[in-house]
Order: sequence, then structure tokens, then C-alpha cells
Amino acid sequence: MDILLFHDPEIRAKLDLMLFFRLSHDVAKERRMARQGYGLEAKPDKFWKTEDYFEKMVWRCYQEQHASMFCNGDVKGEVNEEACEKLGIKVVPGLNLQSQKS
Repeated sequence: MDILLFHDPEIRAKLDLMLFFRLSHDVAKERRMARQGYGLEAKPDKFWKTEDYFEKMVWRCYQEQHASMFCNGDVKGEVNEEACEKLGIKVVPGLNLQSQKS
């Protein structure tokens, strides 16, 4: 999950190729919380390593910054191919949309 790589036009202008690999909420959270020092291992003073931080910051920012790439702004829905083409972003279909635990 690139999080905020493609939202800035200045950054996009410097990139030769932009590939967007979709992740579901569950897969993104699963991967984040599995990192050493996150989740149950997180210390109380390390908010940025907790589930709350993932939900309130990481995922929320992902939704806000990528809404224009999806139909009706829904990052769980269909890709807005026309909008992505205008941005020069190639969306790789069907990758990691399911949780590994499924």
C-alpha cells in the first residue's frame, strides 16, 4: 500500500512508471499489525503502532487520498479507469484483495 505516493502532482511528475497495487483494509491492517513492535507488542506511548492509529490515520488517509481513483470515491469498489489514466497510474487488478487468513 503506497498510502500517499500518488496524491502529489509534483511527485507524480518525477516518476517514470506508476503502478498501484490494491490492498483490502483487512490485508493492509494484517500486514501493519504483524510488523515487529506493532499490535500487541506496541508500548502504550507508541500510539502510531496501535490499531487505533491504523484505523484513524493510516486507513483514513488512504481512503481520502485515493478516493479520486475509484468510482464514487469508494476504495473498496471499482477502479475509475478514466481517472487513473488521466493521472498516468496503472492499477494492477486483483492482487491482495483477500486476507491471507481467509
